[in-house]
Amino acid sequence: MNADTPIGDIGRYGKALASRFKKLGIKTIGDLLTHPPARYEDLSEIKTISALRAGEAVTIQATVELIANRRTSAKRMVLTEAILDDGTGKINALWFSQPYITNILKPGTKASFAGKVSLERGHLQMMSPIYEPGDRSVHTGRIIPIYPTTANLTQKHIRAAVAMALPALAEFVDPLPEKIREKYDLVSFADALHEIHYPTDNAKLERARRRLQFDELLMHQLLALRIKNEVKAAKGIAVPFAQDKTKDFVDSLPFKLTDDQKKAAWAILKDMEKAEPMHRLLDGDVGSGKTVVAAVAAVNVASSGGQTAIMAPTEVLAKQHYETFKKILPSHEIALRTNVYKEGDETAAIVIGTHALLEDKVALDNLTLAVIDEQHRFGVEQRQELMKKRKDGRLPHLLTMTATPIPRTLHLALYGDLDISLLREKPKNRLPIVTSVVGPNHYKDVYAKVRSEIIAGRQAFFVSPIIDSSDVTGAKSATELFDELSKKIFKDLSVGLLHGRMKPAEKEKTMSDFAAGKIQVLVATAVIEVGIDVPNASVMVVTGAERFGLAQLHQFRGRVGRSTFQSYCFALSSSETTSQRLRALSQCADGFDLAERDLTLRGPGELFGTRQSGIEEMKFATFTDLRLVEDAHDAASELLAADEDLGSVPVLREKIIFHERAAHLG
Repeated sequence: MNADTPIGDIGRYGKALASRFKKLGIKTIGDLLTHPPARYEDLSEIKTISALRAGEAVTIQATVELIANRRTSAKRMVLTEAILDDGTGKINALWFSQPYITNILKPGTKASFAGKVSLERGHLQMMSPIYEPGDRSVHTGRIIPIYPTTANLTQKHIRAAVAMALPALAEFVDPLPEKIREKYDLVSFADALHEIHYPTDNAKLERARRRLQFDELLMHQLLALRIKNEVKAAKGIAVPFAQDKTKDFVDSLPFKLTDDQKKAAWAILKDMEKAEPMHRLLDGDVGSGKTVVAAVAAVNVASSGGQTAIMAPTEVLAKQHYETFKKILPSHEIALRTNVYKEGDETAAIVIGTHALLEDKVALDNLTLAVIDEQHRFGVEQRQELMKKRKDGRLPHLLTMTATPIPRTLHLALYGDLDISLLREKPKNRLPIVTSVVGPNHYKDVYAKVRSEIIAGRQAFFVSPIIDSSDVTGAKSATELFDELSKKIFKDLSVGLLHGRMKPAEKEKTMSDFAAGKIQVLVATAVIEVGIDVPNASVMVVTGAERFGLAQLHQFRGRVGRSTFQSYCFALSSSETTSQRLRALSQCADGFDLAERDLTLRGPGELFGTRQSGIEEMKFATFTDLRLVEDAHDAASELLAADEDLGSVPVLREKIIFHERAAHLG
């Protein structure tokens, strides 16, 4: 047996259950032995019956004295009862709806029984204990793995199959060279897999986990670094620095660039001067001015006769970028391409659009700079489709942008193939947004504050987590909230509604009316999370705030505070008791600091809502072990420096080639 042996070839469990294993993505022994337990139950302590205490999880070794099935009083299920005796005492065991047990555990059978001991009517008993006849220790007497499973595939099935497959580990080739294992103090691949399924103790289990986590992180870093090296080796388009035109553009702006904007713009311009393609991420807190930095780059590209394409995830954001660029670059040709809008010529110096830009009919033959807004909302394949628009074999420069602040500690893990520029500063004339968490007893105070701001000439957002009441119970929907505000609380004001199910033309009309001040209160869903810029809006009210992650809440807050007057954010909680997350929102205004707290409280997935596009799904590792990420990055750099093609580590090379198909630039 080896890693490629089909699961059906490992005995009766494999043959009988192959189709069920397939539902878990398990087709081979390699798949099975890299199927990680979701958790463990420590049943390694073996005790005599006389030493048992209620509440402890243990294993006993005893003989079945009596066993029988009987119907419960309601006659709805069969109860199997047994008396177990180990010579030091006796204990009852009970199982529900498993009458076949009497065919396995007959009187006189010696077996191990594992589970939690409880006290019922003054007597100790074990409810539904795991049982294992004979002297084996697959399911009892050890730290027991609990696996993710599927219908009609029990834990016993999986553990038994694993036990039969373990001898194949002798044929597994360790993908890591010995010098890497020694340098980073890693156990062998085979030992790690054996320990994952048959833990000796918690310390050795942790070392096994660390090895398997390291392997996955190493793969990610190798992929990222190889993409980075491939980009550097590709032929790009050198864009000379247009000093005079850049100065004229910056001087024409009605505000001064922050130091962070200047640093980021300069890094981008220096990158684009090179013949190798730029590959940079611009990570800016809400309201930090990423669009202007992208505009500086576009001015330089246009000055050299090149073309910039800007791809946004939504029609609303694309249209807003289009209006912004027309305003700040009135002398430049600017076009818009979405499924709804077609304005200007696609040969324009700057073409803005949604994923519609990727269609074959949209020709961007002169593409010199590709700007992708909200990077994490696009897959790797979409990014590469845009990059391949140019037909002369040269690769455009790539600037990806995100308004989701990513902790510095996560940049290496998530974006190892990109150089990073951070925008943390806000424009100098912006006031901090006053943020409050509000319980049900004080909702009226929020409505009063909204009304006072409207009277002062300002506008307000109300955000709901759902569109209709039928979507989820327990949260007020956007449509319900709209009815309440427009017909009762603010019936004398102009109230609008915006959500993702509306037709694009309806959404555009609503946003245009809100931007023009025709709508005073806008009720919306998370569709307004990014990119919406209405400087006159001074109040953000988030209803059902517990249903949103910190990153989303910070994005909502960033829709206000975009002018010189004081702005407010109210997170409406369903309870008077403030959660740790909502307290963090009220205490922390900086998006990057808040993201660090979010990482600690909920993990990296919360930063993006879903798994980051383009990152291989991981079974063992997470990006929260940042020391291990750094070790994996260093090891990847070392391996590639010694052998760029990884020919000396064939197992790793084979895996890399397989995964590069999804992230290849060619």
